[in-house]
Amino acid sequence: MFFEIKNETVHFHDGKTLSFGGIADSIGAKPDDVVYLGGSLVEGFVGPYARGMGNAFSDLDVFIIRNHNDFIDTEAEYSASAKKTYFRRLNEINMDIEVFDYDYVKELANILTNIKYEKGTRIFNVLGKSLGDGSNFTFANSFLNRLLYSVCVHNERLYREIKESIPYDKFFTLKEHAVLNAIDLKAEDVKGNLAAKEADAALYTFRDMARTVFEAVLAKEKVLVDRDKWVILKFVNFVKQTGKYNDLYEMHLNIFREGLPDDAVCLEKVGLALGFILKKLEDIMFGELEI
Repeated sequence: MFFEIKNETVHFHDGKTLSFGGIADSIGAKPDDVVYLGGSLVEGFVGPYARGMGNAFSDLDVFIIRNHNDFIDTEAEYSASAKKTYFRRLNEINMDIEVFDYDYVKELANILTNIKYEKGTRIFNVLGKSLGDGSNFTFANSFLNRLLYSVCVHNERLYREIKESIPYDKFFTLKEHAVLNAIDLKAEDVKGNLAAKEADAALYTFRDMARTVFEAVLAKEKVLVDRDKWVILKFVNFVKQTGKYNDLYEMHLNIFREGLPDDAVCLEKVGLALGFILKKLEDIMFGELEI
C-alpha cells in the first residue's frame, strides 16, 4: 500500500511520514479550527467503494473549517467568499490546504435541513444566494464529499458535531434529481447524433451519458463522488462489492472496454497511447518553432 493512516500518523509509499500534530502545526491550525484530511489519497484509504483512488503522485489534501472572523483574516493564494486555498510542503510532502468559512458550513446544513424539493425546481439554484460562491451545487457537492470521506486531525469533538449536523440524505435526494435531469438532456443529444448518423459523436455523447447514469446509481445508493474521473471507478467497485447492477456493468465493459477486458492489456495500451499523444502534441505545437 502506498498510503495509509495509523496511530495518528500518515504513512507514504516511500517511507515518509507526517504526524497529525505536525500537520496541524505546519498549516497554522488555530485552537477552534477543525482540521481533517480528505481528497483522493484519503478517500482511497477510508472510502467504502474508493479502492484505487489516489496514487503516488497525488498531493495530500488538508481541510480546515474556521470561524468566520479568523477565516476573513486568513492569507491565501486563492480566495473566494466561502473558501480560501494555500499550499505547504512538509517533510517533502506537498499539501493543498483548503479553508472553509464555518458560517458557510452552518448555513449549508441549515438549508439542507429545511429544504423542500418540488418538481421543476432548478437543482443547481436550489441552495440559494445566501451561500455566496458556495451556493454552486458542484461546490457544495465537493465540500460534502471530502468531509464525508475524511480523517480528523485536529478538534475531533467539533468535527463529529459538524458531520452529524449535515443531513446527507437530503443532499443525496437533490443529487439524484440533478443527475437525472442531466441524463434527460444528454439522452436527447445521443438521439440527435444517432438520427444524423454521426457515429463518433454518438459514441462520445453516449459514453458521457453513461457516466452520468453511473453517478445517478451511486447517488441512489448513498455514495458521493465529486470528480468525473472517479465515477466509473466507484461504480465498478460498488458492483463488484455488492453484486448489484451487473447489467449496467456489462454495458460498461461493452462500451468502454471492448477489446480491452484485461486490466494489464488496458493499462499497457493506455500507457503507449499516452506516450504517442504527448509526442504528437509536442510535434504539433512546437515542431515548427526554431529555438
